[in-house]
Amino acid sequence: MGPALAADDTDDYGSWSLRPTSGETIRRLADLDVATLALMHGPVFTGDCGAALRDLAAAIDARVAR
Repeated sequence: MGPALAADDTDDYGSWSLRPTSGETIRRLADLDVATLALMHGPVFTGDCGAALRDLAAAIDARVAR
């Protein structure tokens, strides 16, 4: 999740539209137990998608709390 979070911190990428419920929404996606995550016009991730999404949810929670 490091590259995704770093990209969000750059001026060229812009910022995400985060809400207090964003982390929980990502956790529900993690519970789907998918094997591949694919972004529109972006990279594909295969591996422990649930763990990656839960890490992202935790980072989102921290950003929302700021």
